[in-house]
Amino acid sequence: TFILTYLILLTSILGYGMFFSRFFTFYNKINIQKISTGYIGLYGIFGLILISFVTSLILPHNHGHNLFIFFIGIVFFIYFFFKLKKNIFSDKKYFLFSIVLSIFAIYYFKNHDDFSYYHLNFIHNLSLNKVEFGLGNFDPAYNHVSSLFFFHSLFNLPFTNDYFYFIGPISIMVFVNTILINNIFNRNKNSFLDFSFFLSLLIFIFINIFFYRLAEHGTDRSAQILIFILMIVMLEYFFINKLNKIDLIFIYILLGLIISLKAFYILY
Repeated sequence: TFILTYLILLTSILGYGMFFSRFFTFYNKINIQKISTGYIGLYGIFGLILISFVTSLILPHNHGHNLFIFFIGIVFFIYFFFKLKKNIFSDKKYFLFSIVLSIFAIYYFKNHDDFSYYHLNFIHNLSLNKVEFGLGNFDPAYNHVSSLFFFHSLFNLPFTNDYFYFIGPISIMVFVNTILINNIFNRNKNSFLDFSFFLSLLIFIFINIFFYRLAEHGTDRSAQILIFILMIVMLEYFFINKLNKIDLIFIYILLGLIISLKAFYILY
């Protein structure tokens, strides 16, 4: 039941990713079938965070609100899956491998040290009330704002309660691993020394050895993992010397996610 719920939540995130990536790729005349499932998933996280920011201004993220958001994501997934049929998820075997790999991390974790200090309080406050300004005057914990809390507040559902707040860090790990594995196995065969291959391989090994413990993620590790992906994408532009509109939008989205997860990453 635990794993099935986890897979259903990932499906909802992918549904929003398919919706948002479809919009951006259509706008830039890019074929969505050429985009890695990992990119689609990161689009979904970005879209859900935007939705959470906007709706939190007027509504609490209670079970009714979150069930509506959740089912809309499932509907998006079913619609685009049958519309695009087998032309999407060309790297689904890499995605499935990343999910299997993530299950080990899920069962080997405890809450982050700051989770009981302010993570859970912030998430619960979003579930009970719309955004309230000035709470930092009562408790400094509320001054630590992260988009991860807004993302997690959407997953307080009747069948999850407070047991699935690992979905943020683990979904980022899954989607980033999918991108990295795709870079490793689908490298340019004509290039003798493909820097993207070696860099993706080293980063894949690094994050899965040192970042596999979800207890250490908090709001830091997820942003650092996304910074690795940002490095690869930007370095590819310098070496290939080819800019693509969809890739530029993906850079903007990556920067938005990184900075919103923890503000001081704007220094990066």
